[in-house]
Amino acid sequence: DFSLTKTIIRGVRGVEKHKHFYIMTIVVLLLMMAFASSFYLMYDNNIFSKEKKETEVELDVMSEEVTSLYDKISYGLNLYCGVNDYYTNKKVVASDISNETAFELVLTQLHEKGLYNIISGGSFRKEAVDEVLLELFGSDYTFQHQTYQTCPIFTYDSITETYTSGDPACGGMCGAYPLKRVEKAIQKNDTISLFVRVLFADTSSDNGLVAYYRDYNKTDLIYDLERDEHGVVLNNEENLSKGSLYQLDFVLEEGNYVFVSSTPVKETVQ
Repeated sequence: DFSLTKTIIRGVRGVEKHKHFYIMTIVVLLLMMAFASSFYLMYDNNIFSKEKKETEVELDVMSEEVTSLYDKISYGLNLYCGVNDYYTNKKVVASDISNETAFELVLTQLHEKGLYNIISGGSFRKEAVDEVLLELFGSDYTFQHQTYQTCPIFTYDSITETYTSGDPACGGMCGAYPLKRVEKAIQKNDTISLFVRVLFADTSSDNGLVAYYRDYNKTDLIYDLERDEHGVVLNNEENLSKGSLYQLDFVLEEGNYVFVSSTPVKETVQ
């Protein structure tokens, strides 16, 4: 029967249309699920990255990592009482450190690396200086190779690009100098921040004792400091807690943490 056949064909076509509709619906649902899953993963990764970015780790101030960071920028060959260029009334960046001070720091590092001996003297090439400066202040620090007035004097030969020491018989005394102590160390991603307390010394007091101030400008005299039997102020936690606080930042560059800046930390005095 032709009418029956026609009815069957219509039924088959209807089934095919519904089948096509169901398939398209399933495809759309799968795409929506995939998109939602991708969006969730992206959101979750962003949250994780943000949490990772904001994670801070407190380091042991007596650890080798912290002490080596502090020491390498704090002691020069003739600046054995400490380098205090980082502690002023304003922010100090690596480029503010003079070439003279940088060279003193380099000499100490070269001696510790065994590239020359403080007692017997010796010589070293320009490249050795550049390598240490890279470890200290990074690739952006500008240094002029020349003879600096150190003790001993290391004469620079621009032709051979070599530094050679003179008479190594040198010495000196510290006198009054700022007292410093690393109070805290924080690592955040590729940055390590050292928080250093500083007391600023002054020898102009009437009683002959070294006076200490809380601030760089020496306007806030500290009276109640613990001293030894000779009147010398003790470099202890109690005394240093009354000093100014500075944040020294070191950033990871080519495998080394290099000095970037020192910033006075504003605090509310109790």
